[in-house]
Amino acid sequence: MLSSQQVLDRYFPEVRAWLIQTAAVMDRLDRAAGSPHAVPEDERLIQFYKSLEVLASNDHEADRAKKIQMIFSDQTPAPSRD
Repeated sequence: MLSSQQVLDRYFPEVRAWLIQTAAVMDRLDRAAGSPHAVPEDERLIQFYKSLEVLASNDHEADRAKKIQMIFSDQTPAPSRD
């Protein structure tokens, strides 16, 4: 098992790039014609912002990956097979 320092050393450059890319997409949304405020009920934006809240959590027992996976999962009931 890797130490916290080893995990940080190994993954920091990749995570930094992902965060910069995510920020760039958010900037594009803000500048886009119709801005995200024009589509506030778009489920994808709702999922996106909920995921950011999970990532920002300081709860070290948060199981963030599972929570985010559930945010993006289709939770509608399966159709009945009558």
